[in-house]
Amino acid sequence: MYVTDLAGNVYAADLDGSNRREILVLQGNLTGIARVVLPTGTRG
Repeated sequence: MYVTDLAGNVYAADLDGSNRREILVLQGNLTGIARVVLPTGTRG
């Protein structure tokens, strides 16, 4: 799962909350996440 906090950090973790790791730090006020998976071969 992906989690944000109001300090602007983004974390990834297993669904039970274990193995938490920071992905982004101090990015501003974050209140949600949108994830997009692009089809293969669409990179410009």
